[in-house]
Amino acid sequence: MKNFRIIISLGLLAMISLSANGQNQKRDEILNNHFETIGQENVLDVNTIKMTGHSIVQGTELPFVMYVKKPGKIRNEVVFQGQKMVQVYNGETGWSLIPWISSTPQDMNAIQLKSMKETAELEGALYNWKKKGHQLEYMGEEEVEGTPVYNLQLTKKNGDVVNYYLDKDSYIVIKQKALTTVNNQEIETETYLSNYEMIEGMAFPMSMRTQLPQGASQIKIDAIEIGVELADSMFEKPQTE
Repeated sequence: MKNFRIIISLGLLAMISLSANGQNQKRDEILNNHFETIGQENVLDVNTIKMTGHSIVQGTELPFVMYVKKPGKIRNEVVFQGQKMVQVYNGETGWSLIPWISSTPQDMNAIQLKSMKETAELEGALYNWKKKGHQLEYMGEEEVEGTPVYNLQLTKKNGDVVNYYLDKDSYIVIKQKALTTVNNQEIETETYLSNYEMIEGMAFPMSMRTQLPQGASQIKIDAIEIGVELADSMFEKPQTE
């Protein structure tokens, strides 16, 4: 009887192992197709990018220009009621200048820095996920607004969880669901990506709709420029007397 129980246990372990291997193979297959579709090899060659567009928040349209430069530098300029708000992260530290609050740049807090750092990651969080200390799982097939999708769940090294929903036919991401912890409180956001365009061999979503706990916002990209000249000084905090 004891030997029989051992045989059953070994059989169950083998079945679990085979199932896990199958899930990992499916995950890798989906990820490889995704990278091929979006032109990941071309993405890796990009050193600078400039995006021009506008966001719509509570019915108010806000024009913006975003600059990104490797490694991990980002500058975002938003115009509101004729005044320009600037947010900058230089790969290590970040600051913002909000003229209707202060005439001098202010250091960013940890939450803002985290958001800017993730946005500045040109290659995307899915690329080299294992080397970054993340975990990636294939969660199965679902539907997003009637579209069949694959669900890949990324658990980041910092504990945040992001689900990527990839169109089964095209392998592009049409939805992201993120669960992040802010001040010991979990916040869930959903972002819908659409109107993809191929620019220099890379797929970019030109429209993004995000549902936050406090309401919805939308971003529309009007133009994307690759390889623009960006001085490092753009990402440094201005000296004040």
